Amino acid sequence: MSFSWQKMTDDDFAAFQRLMGLRVQKISGHYWTAVRPLFYRPIWPFRQFARDQLALPLSAHLGGAQYPVAPGVPANSHLNLIIFDQTAAYDPEALHRNERRQIRVASRDYVIRPIGNVSDFKRDAFPAYLSFYNRTQYQVGAKRRDNAYFSRWADRLFQIPNVRVLGGYRGSELAGVSLSFLVDDTIDYASYFCDAPALKQHLSDLMLHTLRASAAKTAGVNRIFMGSFKGDPGLDDFKFLRGAKLLRQPAFLDVNPLAKAALGKLLPKQYAQLLGRLSPEQMTRYQDKLIVTAG
Repeated sequence: MSFSWQKMTDDDFAAFQRLMGLRVQKISGHYWTAVRPLFYRPIWPFRQFARDQLALPLSAHLGGAQYPVAPGVPANSHLNLIIFDQTAAYDPEALHRNERRQIRVASRDYVIRPIGNVSDFKRDAFPAYLSFYNRTQYQVGAKRRDNAYFSRWADRLFQIPNVRVLGGYRGSELAGVSLSFLVDDTIDYASYFCDAPALKQHLSDLMLHTLRASAAKTAGVNRIFMGSFKGDPGLDDFKFLRGAKLLRQPAFLDVNPLAKAALGKLLPKQYAQLLGRLSPEQMTRYQDKLIVTAG
């Protein structure tokens, strides 16, 4: 199947992020999200800024903030983002043989189609989410284990315009769900969950293939955002094995001097991650995946 996206507004994007459990605030026309206590980043990592262009959240002066910088603006760190670029050139036949096989296997048992009715979503998606939670113990969405809370969450989800809700169906049974939307020129593949049989039967491959094939036919889409780089091969390599790239976006890290000293001394590994540093092993492992933008 094929479909297109309508661009999401910044206000609706902020509403979605709040729904997903993030703390979001708007300062002088720009949205920030608290990625750690007292530490903030702009809600959308692909917009670049000059040093004097952003007003920081008040509590960031106690902790810190980090934001992408425009070309020519001094940078002291990187944001490491996983993307599929050149979306219009997507060709499933160019995938590795194993990935092509997994798409074929999943397409024998599953059909991808939009879910447009919140009542159907509440009834059909909850068992799949419960299976996903019991398997992963994903704490960010823990409250959704409760059916009543899941129902209220679904009501709010379907009130946000231009969220593409896709279902992976095994016959009449909803086995997996993805949430995606378009911001500027980028599709954000924001969330995916499925039940245990769908995990083994490669529904995630079919869902991603459907998303990429539709993005290839949508004018003005230049990339698909798959989330931040975690540095965990178990989490990241599913994407890299399917052709994703590691975008290293220059950024400026503005940290309270006392917090910076404490981080550097007490938590050097976490501070290196905050700076977006890659270890020599990571540089070697992903050297053919790297994209470094100008800063």
